[in-house]
Amino acid sequence: MSSNSLSPVQYIETYDFSERSFAEINQIRRKLLTEIETLAISAVEIIVNTSVISDDIVVHRLYLVLINSKNLDPAACICQELECPACTLLYELNVTNTTDSVLDVYSNELKPYNSNEPSRVVPDIILLRLLPGQKIHLFAYIQRGTGAKHAAWSHYHAYHNPEKQLIVEHYGTVDPSKDLQNI
Repeated sequence: MSSNSLSPVQYIETYDFSERSFAEINQIRRKLLTEIETLAISAVEIIVNTSVISDDIVVHRLYLVLINSKNLDPAACICQELECPACTLLYELNVTNTTDSVLDVYSNELKPYNSNEPSRVVPDIILLRLLPGQKIHLFAYIQRGTGAKHAAWSHYHAYHNPEKQLIVEHYGTVDPSKDLQNI
């Protein structure tokens, strides 16, 4: 395996599968994309949105935010009920622009609600811009799931080359070495 960083958060890792057939490598790739449990925003409750961005676009942008899925407890509750504190993380975004200029709202402003645990949200992803006097207040429900359920839970981009190497791209929210061992 080799690893090189393209930016502070994007990684490309290469795994050698020269002893396997292309069909086996493709099967491993598909499992990596569809069967690995990760965290993603599964529902959003907007309380106030006075920005020029409509609610559905705000929700869509939130669904694109990556959530750190390292060290998930495999024995944790998987009932998938939004109100279940054992399998749902609740995050809040509450920003008001009190300045005289445009304010950029970033993903790191999503904070755990009523919890002292560190944030799992990947920072520095711009969500929207607020003009002076505008406000956004919402709750985001984060749950575990797999890429087979929805692409939001697929934190990998994987492909293979003619040299039978599996190339895995990710943003540091998952651990491909550990996940490949479990496949």
